[in-house]
Amino acid sequence: MLLGHYPKHLHTLATALWSNVMLAPFFLGPAVGGWLATNYSWLDIFWLVLPLSVVSIALVQIALPDDRPTTPPPRFDIFGLGLLWPGLIALQIVLDQGEQFGWFHSVFISHVALVATLLLVLFVIWELFEPSPLLQLRYLARRNFGFGLLLLCLGWSIFVGWSSILPLWSETDLGFNGWWGGVLLIPLAITAIPIAALMSKLTQFFSLRALAVGCFVIYAGAYAVAFFDPSVGLAATMPSELIQGIAVGMLFVPLTMIVLSGIPPEELAVASTTSNFIRVSSANLGVTLLTTLWQRRTAHFESHMRTVMPRWL
Repeated sequence: MLLGHYPKHLHTLATALWSNVMLAPFFLGPAVGGWLATNYSWLDIFWLVLPLSVVSIALVQIALPDDRPTTPPPRFDIFGLGLLWPGLIALQIVLDQGEQFGWFHSVFISHVALVATLLLVLFVIWELFEPSPLLQLRYLARRNFGFGLLLLCLGWSIFVGWSSILPLWSETDLGFNGWWGGVLLIPLAITAIPIAALMSKLTQFFSLRALAVGCFVIYAGAYAVAFFDPSVGLAATMPSELIQGIAVGMLFVPLTMIVLSGIPPEELAVASTTSNFIRVSSANLGVTLLTTLWQRRTAHFESHMRTVMPRWL
């Protein structure tokens, strides 16, 4: 909608505005949820849906233009949805429960993974031949769309996985409550939001590819300086978070513009739907991979310490 109502020379600015608004809940939401869970009940988090829904509906009615399509809408791909929905549910079960059940050593996980694979493969085949697909997967064959979306999914998965591990670490290893675990993510916003706001200006001096490369170089720097020490506390995480915030702020504008480059205006809605769906879905994989790696490395070092400690004594 933003790209459709902004002139082409302001598309970068529109994307920067969107990225800022889209990132804000990830920085502030965990702190609000942690405060509710600590002082009241975690169930109260779900009651926030009611006032937020009312505000959203009111803003849509007041602020958004009343566009009316001039042609009848295409037929809704109900069969594609019937394949995608249970396929994603099965995949989510595998990602959430895989480590607990021992991954493919478990008959249950193996069967659910087989169901997920069959349904999602059938969904891809159906979408490629459906005249009005739910997701336009043919865009993935375009170099800018496919490769740009791959990088966008990688950066997004790293960010969401990191954001899920930090609060968990602060609560389980350091003993902080949910409020402090959520506050731990706010430093990311200190650098991410200003950088995202400046991206429309930076694109005037640097190419989109250069900004995308710089984003991942900074990501690597954030992980290189990452330091987690229970004896130091939360302060040890600040340098890496501030650096990663710069990378997160740089992530969306260049890669989104690369992904949507060359897409005709009348196809922007379909292309955006496809890219956003794949990007959001990739976060589940990032959370699972980073959490599994974290847990296994933690168990490895704990086992190593138990072996080495008697020698010291």
